[in-house]
Amino acid sequence: MNRTNLKAIAYILGAVTVVAWIFISHNVTFAVNLMAMTIALYVAGAIVVGGGLERLLRVLLIAFLAVVVSDLVFYFLPSFIALCFSLFVLLIAMKRFLIGDHDSGWFGAICIVLLSVIFLLMIELLIVMAQLFLPI
Repeated sequence: MNRTNLKAIAYILGAVTVVAWIFISHNVTFAVNLMAMTIALYVAGAIVVGGGLERLLRVLLIAFLAVVVSDLVFYFLPSFIALCFSLFVLLIAMKRFLIGDHDSGWFGAICIVLLSVIFLLMIELLIVMAQLFLPI
């Protein structure tokens, strides 16, 4: 192994360590965001596209991708740019993985993303209200 490969391996391990530290330190937030995003995407997808539980694994994978990308992007970029980039990645993931075998195309993907954002806001609002009124 030459020195270039060792440097590349060291940089990759450093990047993986930083990413792992980010996710471990925000583990509970990550899990709550993943569950809320999965529920919101599944309900929005069921309204627009239809389908049953066979799409739940796809929705879970899309939600995982969306939460990971949004966490990383919001960590490194300003808020508005990160929001636009996260919604764009979610839109492309919806079009590619969930709408790929349906007729609605980009319009269906946009509808799913908008509905899922509305449902996600309602779910997050319920979570915040529960945190305010539950004794700790």
